[in-house]
Amino acid sequence: MSFLSERVKGLKPSATLAIDAKAKALKEQGEDILNLSEVKPDFETLELIKKACIKALEEGFTKYVAT
Repeated sequence: MSFLSERVKGLKPSATLAIDAKAKALKEQGEDILNLSEVKPDFETLELIKKACIKALEEGFTKYVAT
């Protein structure tokens, strides 16, 4: 007996997760990969970006912008 609704069963896998899996597989094969599909990049945020974020917060830029 399944506890998932038909709507949930019809969901397709995440394209982002598929890209992440492909990037990880290529990295394991020795490819030089900068994987931007994962939530946790493996590099530090640049100091310039950190300072710009702090400045924006201090100036009240805390809302989403139109896309």
